[in-house]
Amino acid sequence: MDLLEFQSLTAGYSDIPVTTEISLAVSKAEIVALLGPNGAGKSTLLKALTGEARIFSGSVLPLLRRDVSQLSGGERRLVAIGRALVLSPQVLLLDEPTANLSPSNARSVLTEYVTQVAGAGTGVLLVEQRAKEALEIAHLAYVMSGGRIEVSGAPGALLERADIGRLFLGESLRKAGLEEE
Repeated sequence: MDLLEFQSLTAGYSDIPVTTEISLAVSKAEIVALLGPNGAGKSTLLKALTGEARIFSGSVLPLLRRDVSQLSGGERRLVAIGRALVLSPQVLLLDEPTANLSPSNARSVLTEYVTQVAGAGTGVLLVEQRAKEALEIAHLAYVMSGGRIEVSGAPGALLERADIGRLFLGESLRKAGLEEE
């Protein structure tokens, strides 16, 4: 069964196609190498998958065989995180990785994927709106206000401080269940 399939894909940027009629598939437990010199269109092909490159014709069928234009914002975000992890970074910068994800997928991203990445030795700087979930997995936390870091410390200690929610994280923190109403 194909997990990912490009069908006659032509993709590029603005009005300039970079790839032409690319067809390939990746099945479960299969390693597919995509090789070529710089400028060959390898990255453009991947960017078509995440929506970062324009698809002129053809289709991409990832995740339940849907066209990339049918992926939700959250699914596109998960694909982008996967692309980043392929590079085996020493530090991974995540800017709201749970945005547009369902609550269960958001929790999975944080509690499973982000913790596994850190457990494998990669440092993670996590910018996240889901304050409670982020504090539950973090080793250290910083709270910014007005462009400055106002408070830093152990996440457990910050979770116990009611003033953090009121002073720095506002209503969104109360909605996230970090602070009593």
